[in-house]
Amino acid sequence: MMLAQGHVHVWEASLEVPVDTLTAYECLLSDDERDRAANFRFSHDSVAFVVARGTLRALLSLYVGVRPQELIFRYGEHGKPGLAHPTAPLIPEFNLSHSDNKAIVAFSATKRVGVDIERIRPIGDMISLMSQCFNQHEIAEVLAAGEAATPVFFRWWSRREAYMKGLGIGLSLSTDDFFISTGSTIRPMSIHNIGMPWESSSWSLRDISIHGFSGTIAVDALDWTMSNFVWHHPSSRDNMRFRSDAKNNPSSDVNCLRRGLVSYDRYDEGL
Repeated sequence: MMLAQGHVHVWEASLEVPVDTLTAYECLLSDDERDRAANFRFSHDSVAFVVARGTLRALLSLYVGVRPQELIFRYGEHGKPGLAHPTAPLIPEFNLSHSDNKAIVAFSATKRVGVDIERIRPIGDMISLMSQCFNQHEIAEVLAAGEAATPVFFRWWSRREAYMKGLGIGLSLSTDDFFISTGSTIRPMSIHNIGMPWESSSWSLRDISIHGFSGTIAVDALDWTMSNFVWHHPSSRDNMRFRSDAKNNPSSDVNCLRRGLVSYDRYDEGL
């Protein structure tokens, strides 16, 4: 999979899969990823983690030419993953987010990237939550939306999350440390970071349109284009081959992504 400079790929994937697909993805995970999946309190969270991480590994394999089960991750101070595979000819920047039954993964050749997706759902005490997480400009825009306040709330939430995930600093910035300008369909949103001024001028954001969700991608660049893809999980028959190859013959050059078993749709080219 080619990823040109100044271009970002955004992948959408469902987290609802049959049992054999779940088992196939589980075979791709490292021991520590399986341990993390087992430690979730609720089974649906464990399933979402396995499918999201398995999908991430499958997609990364397309870009770096390394089998998904052999990919090695490194983690930043606040848990942001990166790729540490020593033999990969290309190490792209990437970020993953998932909410409810949907995941999105963003890839960039060299520029840092952050992504966030949130299912639009009722919020119990929105005012209290905004006072802790939003600045005054953002709060005012949510309140001005009236009956449409909930989707506007999640729009600002995903924008802030995507930027902080791109920086790889967790939630260490306060509500007034940075401000996001309003962009347009042509010009992305820009950042004014008071808390980290050296991170202001190079970042920009775009909202991602997914029905029922609010999503945002943040990129450490001002001039970039975006292509969107929908990932299709391997079929039941392919899963059996995939699982057998990954688990029983890890040293052989048999990888579902190298045997024509990968399927996806591409749309909105050049947004």
